[in-house]
Amino acid sequence: MDAVVSVVVHHGLDPTIVFDAIAGLRAKSMLSVEQMPGGMRYRLLDSTRAFAGDLLEASGELSDVTAAYARLVLDILARANADQASLSARQWHTAYASRADDLRKAVNWALFVRGDPLLGMQLVSSGLPLWHELSLSEEARRNCEQALAEFDRISCNDLALKLKLLVGLATVSSYISADAEKAVATFKTAIQLSREVADTSAECKALGALARYQILPGQQTVARETLRALKRVAIRSNNRSALWEHEHLLTELDIIRCEYPSAIARLEKLRRELRGAADGVGSRFDLDPKLRTENTLGGLQWLGSTRPGTGLKRIRAVSKAVSKTDHGWTIIFCYTRGALFVLCECQEYTLAKYYAEQLKETIYRHGMPAWIPLVNCFTEVLDAMTGARRDPNGLMSAFVELRNGLPQIGRHLYFAQLIRALYAIGCMAEAARILDYLFEVGPQRSMVPELLRLRAVKERSAGRDEEAVFTLRQSLQVAEENGAWAWRIRCATDLAALLRDQMQIYEAKSVLEPLYGQFMDGLDTPDLQKARDLLTELKDPERIAST
Repeated sequence: MDAVVSVVVHHGLDPTIVFDAIAGLRAKSMLSVEQMPGGMRYRLLDSTRAFAGDLLEASGELSDVTAAYARLVLDILARANADQASLSARQWHTAYASRADDLRKAVNWALFVRGDPLLGMQLVSSGLPLWHELSLSEEARRNCEQALAEFDRISCNDLALKLKLLVGLATVSSYISADAEKAVATFKTAIQLSREVADTSAECKALGALARYQILPGQQTVARETLRALKRVAIRSNNRSALWEHEHLLTELDIIRCEYPSAIARLEKLRRELRGAADGVGSRFDLDPKLRTENTLGGLQWLGSTRPGTGLKRIRAVSKAVSKTDHGWTIIFCYTRGALFVLCECQEYTLAKYYAEQLKETIYRHGMPAWIPLVNCFTEVLDAMTGARRDPNGLMSAFVELRNGLPQIGRHLYFAQLIRALYAIGCMAEAARILDYLFEVGPQRSMVPELLRLRAVKERSAGRDEEAVFTLRQSLQVAEENGAWAWRIRCATDLAALLRDQMQIYEAKSVLEPLYGQFMDGLDTPDLQKARDLLTELKDPERIAST
């Protein structure tokens, strides 16, 4: 009701007249009524709304009413942004998520129709927290770019406003921009302007976005310099969210360099620090830090420690928690950067399919087409591994889509899953094409042991067992150097099986037994089960010989 009064204020009507008009519309069943937090909310039916809109335009009032409506939306957003400090993420989402359509209409009139460009820029600036909360990254990017273009067109001199628009564009560009030169220019312009106006919060966000973009293509040296700058500003301004982002990005660098123990130690320390933080507080800066920490830690424990069972258990728990969050980017990040990978590797296909469907729905709901190749990859892999599909066409299409997609996706891990799926349905030639491509372009260091093991599978299928032995020993050495326990046990099991087939029983046991004995949990996971079954078989060499 207050909103109606404020929108028709140009008429100078007494509020009681407005109340009576609303009551009259309700009595004629022309309004639907909904109980919302804070009071009743009224809505015209679509056909009535269209008719009333025509009347409004015919009376010449459309411009005044739309301007008042846009100013109302700006006031609501100002209140929403102020409430971020006092409301939990869930409360804030409940109170303001429904305002996205109001914001969209107001921005379209003020900015794109140029009803009031300055008001449009202010709406975009104030709407950024809402777009981030709803993970409407493409919408935020498009509106920020238009607002910045209008800023230059009307020669606006409000540097604080320009900085908010630049930082908003930088934040989403680190995840969805395919134009590296343009994205980096945006990051650096935002950093420079934030320093000019002495806005440390904006500087932290811009530095974090730049570091995140630099990490993904693998510019490790440059990324470390950016992260050092981020840490200095975050400490100086006591910005906890920025310090968490710094630790997460430093962890990603450790993962790229296969420094798993240090990455695990950093995340465990961060996990303890985050216990006292409010749930969902991090989504305002980027991702939910608690869920992000649990997800990455679970993946690392499965891959890079002797406790794969602990890692799998953590992945199951965090996947369940992520499925209940309202933050789209957190869902996409956690499912694609740990959860679905581990569930697929541990053959928990039913659970993986459930979360893959949720991932797909989230990607489409939030309008993020660049990430569709990734969900297609998981879908095709799961169909192949569960026997739902036996032809290689979908898997090869997923390979082409990923190869041509965003560098932010980090493709080699998913390529390995495509290869294993092709092996599972007997399509060795197609799998070899992907494998040859990866070794031609140079595989990511963390994936070298597994890709070598997959090469050995191809060599064995062609009857080249001696080549396979050499490749598996090479894979085992690299996996040990990298500290990748998951790849080590998988490779050692394949090598021991090959040596068994060659009747080198003692050597097979010496390869597998000491390594298997170092694992502290997860003995019921598929890789360790397979290793245990083989070791049991190796204890009976006479039976092996007769077989």
